[in-house]
Amino acid sequence: MTHLRRSFFITKTLKPWLLRLTGKAGWATTLHALPGGIAPASHKTLSLQQKIIRMPSGELGLPAQLILPLRQHLGPDSVPVVSVGDYVYKNQLIAAANGEKGVGLHAPSSGYISSISYALLPTNETHDPERSWQQALNRHQTAIVIDTDGKHAIQPGLLAANSDWRVRSPDELRQAVFDAGICGMGGAGFPTAIKLGASAIKTLIINGAECEPFITADEALMREHAAEVIEGALIIQRICGAQSCVIGIEADKYQAIDAIQSVINQLMTELKPANAGQAALSLTLIPSIYPSGGEKQLIRIMTGIEVVSGKRPVDVGVLCHSVATARAVYKAVIAGEPLTSRITTLTGHALKTAVNVEVMIGTPVSHLLDFAGVQHAKLQRVLVGGPLMGYEAPDLDTPVLKTSNCLLAGSERDIAAVVTQSKPHRDCIRCDFCATVCPVKLQPQTLYFAARHQHHDASVEQGLFDCIECGACAVVCPSHIPLVNYYREEKAVIRTDNDTAQQAYWQSLFEKHQQRLSVNAIDQQQRKLDKLQHKLETIAVGEPLTKTALTKTPVPPVVAPTASKSAEQIKQEIEAAVARARARKAELQNKTDATQDADE
Repeated sequence: MTHLRRSFFITKTLKPWLLRLTGKAGWATTLHALPGGIAPASHKTLSLQQKIIRMPSGELGLPAQLILPLRQHLGPDSVPVVSVGDYVYKNQLIAAANGEKGVGLHAPSSGYISSISYALLPTNETHDPERSWQQALNRHQTAIVIDTDGKHAIQPGLLAANSDWRVRSPDELRQAVFDAGICGMGGAGFPTAIKLGASAIKTLIINGAECEPFITADEALMREHAAEVIEGALIIQRICGAQSCVIGIEADKYQAIDAIQSVINQLMTELKPANAGQAALSLTLIPSIYPSGGEKQLIRIMTGIEVVSGKRPVDVGVLCHSVATARAVYKAVIAGEPLTSRITTLTGHALKTAVNVEVMIGTPVSHLLDFAGVQHAKLQRVLVGGPLMGYEAPDLDTPVLKTSNCLLAGSERDIAAVVTQSKPHRDCIRCDFCATVCPVKLQPQTLYFAARHQHHDASVEQGLFDCIECGACAVVCPSHIPLVNYYREEKAVIRTDNDTAQQAYWQSLFEKHQQRLSVNAIDQQQRKLDKLQHKLETIAVGEPLTKTALTKTPVPPVVAPTASKSAEQIKQEIEAAVARARARKAELQNKTDATQDADE
C-alpha cells in the first residue's frame, strides 16, 4: 500500500472507527464507508482569515446594477410582475413563481427597473469548435436589471413576521418558505417548499459537509451564525415532521463544530426540564473526504442507506438540506425576509484578499473581484463554484445566483490540475483509476467511450444520469481526459433529444386529431349528400317530400316553405345544395390528402 493510499485509508476508515470507540463527541453514531472518494488539498485557510463581510457595508458597497436571472432554480422561469421604469423596494416581489416547481424572485435592494429582458450569455460557450464536449446547450437566460439607488429602502407599511414559529402550523411555515423564494443553496437549486412537502420523513439531515477545495461559505456560516442554522433546522423538522435531526460536519472544521455543539448543548439544557428530547437534535462528524458532501453520499455515510438509481432520499424517509438553506428558512420564518442574499466565498491565488461575503443576489462577478483585489496578471479563469464541480463564468458581468457558493479566481497554480480544457488529453489507457475513486460505483472509462462516440443508449444503460459530476475521476486520470465535460455534454444532448422526441410525440397526436376531424367532416358531407340524393329520388318518382323515408318514425309532411314552391323549384334548390356539398367534400378531401403527402 502506497503512502497516499495508506493516509487515505486512515482518514476514511480507521480514524473514525477509533474515535467512535473512545466515545468522543460527534463520533457516537456508527458511520458507513463511502465507496471511492479522494482527499485533495483543501486550500480552505485562504478565505477563513477574517469574518464574513456584509453587503452593503463600509467595506463592500452596492453595485450600480443588480442582474437577476428569472431562473436560478430547478424549474421554469419566474414570471416578471414589474415593468421597466418601476421603482422597487428591498425584498419586494419582482417575479412570481411559475407552476408547481416555480420559485419567486425578490429585489435585493431598492432602485429602478431598467430592463426585464436582459440576455445573459450561456455558460461554457464553445472555445474550440473541434471539441464538441466543450459545447454548451444552455440557452440564453433572461434577467431583470435593477439600477440601485443606494438607499436600500424597505417598503413602508410591511407587517412584521410572527417570530414564534412554534405556534404556527407546518402548512403556514411551509407557505412562508414558499413566499420567500427559497431554493436549495447547496448547488442543485431544487425548490425548498416542494422538498418540505414530503411525507413519512424519519430523519432530517442538515448538510455541513463542505468537502470541495477552496469553498468555505458554509463553514463560515456555521462559525458565526450557528444559532440561526440550528433554529432553521428545527423549523424544517417541524414542517416535515421528522423524528430526528442530525447535523453532519466534516471532522476538520473545528471552530464550526464547537459553535454548533455549543448551541445544541444550550438548547438541550433549556428543553430538559419540561420536554426533554423534543428536539431530537444531534451532531455527527464525518471523515474529510471528497465528495462526502453530496446528498446521497452523505446519507450513505451517516445512515448506511443507499438511495438506489431513480429514487430520491425522501423515498427512503430521509430529507437533506444544506446549512445555508436552514439559515434561509430561519430568516424567512422569523424575520419575514425573502432569499435576497447568500454567503459566497471569494478565493483563489489571483486575489489579494480571499474572504467570505454575504452578497446580494444579482451582484456582478466583476464588482466582487474588484473588491477582493483581483490580480489580472495571475488570473487564468474565473470559476463559479469550486475547482472540481464549478463552471467557468462566461464573462465578468455574470451575476451571483442563489446557488453560487464560491467564486474562484484561479491562477495556474489553482486549477491546472483539475481544469483540462486548455491542454490536449491523451487516449484512455484503461488504468481503472477512475473507477476506483467513483463514489457512485460507476465505470467512468466505459461511460467516456459511450459519450465520446455518442452512443446514447449505452450511456444511459451504464448509469450516466447517476453520475453526480463530482470530478474525482478527472482528477486521477493520468491521460488528463476531461471526463466530466464529456458526461455533461452527453447529458445535455440526451435531454435535448428527449425534449425533441416529446415535442414530436405531442405534435403527432395533434396531427392525428386534426386528421380525425377532417375525416369526420368528410363523412358529415357524405351523409348530407346521401340525404339530398334521397330527396331527389323521392321527387323523381312523384312521392310527396316528407321525412318518412329518412327516418324510421313517420312525421307529418312539410307544409312550409315547400308548400308554396313547385316541384321543379325544390329540385333545383336540392341540386344546388348537392353541388355545394360535393364541392365542400372535395375541398376537405384535397386538404387531407395534402397533409398526408407532407407527412410522408
